[in-house]
Amino acid sequence: MEAAKDALKAKIDDFCLDTVRACILVGNLYGAEGDSNTESVFFAIAFRIAHVIKLPAANAGDNEIVREEKVRAWWSLYMVDRWSSAGLDVPRQMPDDGHIALPLYELDFYAMEPHSNQKLVTHRKSGLWAEMVRLARDFGRIQDLHKQYADADINTREVERTTGELSQKLETFVDRLPEQFQLTEHNLRRHASKGLGRDLVALHLGYYHYATLLHFPYLDLHLEANQNQERYALRCRENAAALSDLLSKSWLMDGCKPVYFIVAHMITVSSSALIHGLLFGDEATISDIRRRLESNFQALIELRSYWPAAAMMVSLMRHDRDLLKAYTTTKTDRLFTFQDMCFRSADPNTHKADKWMVKFLLQHGSPIDEKAASVSMLDDTSPTLLDRDRGRYTSDALSVLRSAQSFHNTDWV
Repeated sequence: MEAAKDALKAKIDDFCLDTVRACILVGNLYGAEGDSNTESVFFAIAFRIAHVIKLPAANAGDNEIVREEKVRAWWSLYMVDRWSSAGLDVPRQMPDDGHIALPLYELDFYAMEPHSNQKLVTHRKSGLWAEMVRLARDFGRIQDLHKQYADADINTREVERTTGELSQKLETFVDRLPEQFQLTEHNLRRHASKGLGRDLVALHLGYYHYATLLHFPYLDLHLEANQNQERYALRCRENAAALSDLLSKSWLMDGCKPVYFIVAHMITVSSSALIHGLLFGDEATISDIRRRLESNFQALIELRSYWPAAAMMVSLMRHDRDLLKAYTTTKTDRLFTFQDMCFRSADPNTHKADKWMVKFLLQHGSPIDEKAASVSMLDDTSPTLLDRDRGRYTSDALSVLRSAQSFHNTDWV
C-alpha cells in the first residue's frame, strides 16, 4: 500500500484515466485501514483530475473499450463521492448528470475484444452497475433529509412529505427492476455462475440499506404523531431484517458472498434497527431478532478478517474495550456504543433522530462517541424502556452478540 502511494505521488500530475483509477484504488486501500482522512484526499484528487480531463468525454482515437472505461470510471467516482461524503460529512463533489450514459451491461463489456476498433455494441443494455447508480441517486437526498431534520431546518410535515416521496421512489425502483435482476434464488445462482453473484447481492443490499436509513427517523418515539409513523417505522425494521436475511443467504452461496468494507456499516445500521424491535417490538418476534443479530455479528467478525477498519464497528466483549483502545485510539466500536446507549441510558427514547444519530447512521468514516446522558419527556401512554424489564433485555441482547463470538478466536487485537 505504501509502495502504491509513493508510485502514485511520483506521477500525480499525469492527468489521465490511469491516474484517476490509481487514486480510487489507493484511497480505498487507506479507507480499509481506517485512515479516512488520507482516503478522502486521494478521492478528492481523483474528482479534480476527472474534471480536468473532462471525463467521461471520449477522444477521437478512443476505441469502444476505452470509451466504456471512461464511463465506468466516472460512475465509480460518483458512487465513491456519495459514500465518502456521507462518511466524513463533507460536501459532495460529483454532480447528478442525467446526460451521461450509464455503465454497459457487464457481460457485454467483458465480451469486448481488447484491440478492436470496431463498434461492438449497437444497442446499449444497462446492467447491475447501472441499476446501482439509479438507486444511489436518491442516497444524497436521504443524507440531506437526515441532516435537515436533525438541524431543525425542516418540520416534521416536510420530513413526512419527503420521506413519502423517496419511499415511493424506492418501491418503484425495485418493482421495475428487470426480471433477471429481481432477488430470487434462481437469479442469484444464475448470476453467480457468470461471476456476477456479488453484484446482484450488492444491488439489493444497497436497496435495503437506503430504505432502512430513509425510514429510521420514524423509530423516534418523540416524532410528532402522524398517520404514517407506525407504517414507516415498520418499514425500517422490515428492511433491516431483509438486509440481514439476504446477507445470511449470500454468505452460504458460492460466488455471492459480499465482502466489501461498507457492508460492515450496513450491518451496523441494520443491527441498530433490529435492537429497536428487540426493545419495543412484539414478543413473538424476539427469537427472529436474536437470530438476525447473531448472524449480523458473525458477518462483522468475518469482515474484520478482510478489512482492519471493520474492527471499529464492533468489539467482541464489553471487557475488551481497553484492548480496543490499545488497538486504535481514534475509532470507537460503533455497534456496542449504540447498544450501550440503548440499554444503559436513562433516556427511554433510544432512537431519537438527533445529530448524534445522524452521525451514527451516515458518518461511517468518523469516530462515534458515547452519547451524552439525557432524558426525554414522553407521555404516560408511550411504550418505553422504563416500562420493561430492562435488565432482561440488556442481558438478552448482550448474550446474542457474545454467543456469536464464541465460534471465533478472541485473540484479534
